[in-house]
Amino acid sequence: MKTATHQVLSKRLTEVHPIEGMRLIVVPTNLKDAVIINGSLPGGDIWSPKDNPCLSMLTVEMLGEGTKTYTKKVIREKLESLGASIEFNSDSHRMGFSVRCLKKDTPLVIDLLARELSEPSFPAKDFEIVKSRLESQIDEELEDTRYRAETRFLQKLYPKTHMNYRYDGAALKKFIGKTTRQNLASFHKKTYGQADAIITAAGDIDLSMLSDSFKKAFSFARGKKINPEQNNAKALVTNANSEVISVRDKTSADIYIGAPIGITKKHPDYYPLLLGFSILGGTFFARLMNNVREKKGLTYRTRAGLGGADDGLDGYWYAFAMFAPKLFKTGEQAVLFEIENIVKHGVTADELRIHKETVDGSYKVTLASAQGMAAILLDNAEQERPHEWIDNYVSMINAITLEQVNAAIKKYVRLDTIVTVAAGSIDKDKNPL
Repeated sequence: MKTATHQVLSKRLTEVHPIEGMRLIVVPTNLKDAVIINGSLPGGDIWSPKDNPCLSMLTVEMLGEGTKTYTKKVIREKLESLGASIEFNSDSHRMGFSVRCLKKDTPLVIDLLARELSEPSFPAKDFEIVKSRLESQIDEELEDTRYRAETRFLQKLYPKTHMNYRYDGAALKKFIGKTTRQNLASFHKKTYGQADAIITAAGDIDLSMLSDSFKKAFSFARGKKINPEQNNAKALVTNANSEVISVRDKTSADIYIGAPIGITKKHPDYYPLLLGFSILGGTFFARLMNNVREKKGLTYRTRAGLGGADDGLDGYWYAFAMFAPKLFKTGEQAVLFEIENIVKHGVTADELRIHKETVDGSYKVTLASAQGMAAILLDNAEQERPHEWIDNYVSMINAITLEQVNAAIKKYVRLDTIVTVAAGSIDKDKNPL
């Protein structure tokens, strides 16, 4: 049964189109005198050229470093004086932004946002600082055994041309090092400003003010919509194999176990499989946490789930765990036992009921805040789903049967395709260094 919140959401929201190609989706909440805005434009990794996959990320990193009208210092002073914030991010397909401001300051903050998006100056000094910061961040990540294990894990699952592939630190630093300000300017000119903006807002909504503000400030986003270079890359065919990355002087060793699933979020098997992995390792009371951590005391942390299936990409399943080096072999076997057990024997009706209740509860909590509401509206729109999908999500989860979950697990978790990558203070035979 739908809850009242779920039933009325699609009826509470309003979608308008301030300019051609822009979707503005708003929903009023009980947040008083403030507005939460999330949005996105074309500009994610898929738009980067093959010879520099970091270009989209570097462009996003530089958006807050100043515009042709205002320096970074002026922008930050303006935002701080208003108690407002603007943040940028990117993923495989789109660049995103999030805004927090008082209702009365919305037009001014949207104007600042539009200037950062449409006329970044890419100042030379700040560009070198950003590049140096990112290279230092990569060096830190190379010391993180979980990051090392996950990176190699994804490399073994996907070809370099796939959006789920992750370059190692040396390659990333090479791409960053060769990028110029002209590269950023050319990428920005080609990619940003297409008539394909999606914006969501929640809180104390004045629709007329919002619509007029975006119509005026986002006049740059009227360009012809173009398609990124076609990318039909699929996951690699995997056979059971294991790899160890030995890293000395670490107090732990991390492991990733998994394989491609070959489906996207739109596939009918996706959510039954997602529920199965929630039962395996998606919550504190899931099997991995309960059996490997709580009962056996083998791990600091462990988790399982699905990844990489957004935006039409074929995803993967994974299980992650961290062990003290001396417990690694025992811990790995314990995780593999839980994976094999859930494949061979499936999940129980009680487990499925409990995890459905968890999904329902966490979804309600997310929708209870303006920030959560805006995020869900944006994700739903980016995935090209109707507004009613949000209303029906919990009902859809509750309608999934035990037979569907267990059939999906058996179908997509094949023990002869499992890839295992470990990184930490263990040798090639997985003994402590």
